[in-house]
Amino acid sequence: MKATNSPTPRRIGRRVAEKAILARPRFTLIEVLVAVAVLALALGATLALSGQAKFNIATLESEWALQHALEQATEFYLLTPDPVAASLPDGLIPRTLHASCEIYVDLEGLPDYAQEASNGWILGTYRIVVTDEGGRSVEHIVNKLIFEEDAE
Repeated sequence: MKATNSPTPRRIGRRVAEKAILARPRFTLIEVLVAVAVLALALGATLALSGQAKFNIATLESEWALQHALEQATEFYLLTPDPVAASLPDGLIPRTLHASCEIYVDLEGLPDYAQEASNGWILGTYRIVVTDEGGRSVEHIVNKLIFEEDAE
């Protein structure tokens, strides 16, 4: 038997498939460039947002550390018998921070009966300030009953 080149159903099916693959629409160069540009813009925006987020996190961590140190210093000064002369113990707040306490009597706005000492006690105001090396500072003002002699 002799092989013939007559089209068989199998050969016809293969030719149709090859023509269909070659005939399907392709992307033009402009379409590909537009798609790449859109992807580049999306990637750039994502990187910019993540960079800004990292900066915001660092700023918030710094502010939290300063506020936390203020709370620590406030507790120390309120519990110390002579807060103006006391110095903070090592390790209470980071060495890069400085804390100070000032006590004064502010009687403005108080009713007359509250402006006089009662049994040697008077309302004192504690002003606690924590400053970092960059000059940023936070303060806490607390009113507390103190001995009249401590207010001087």
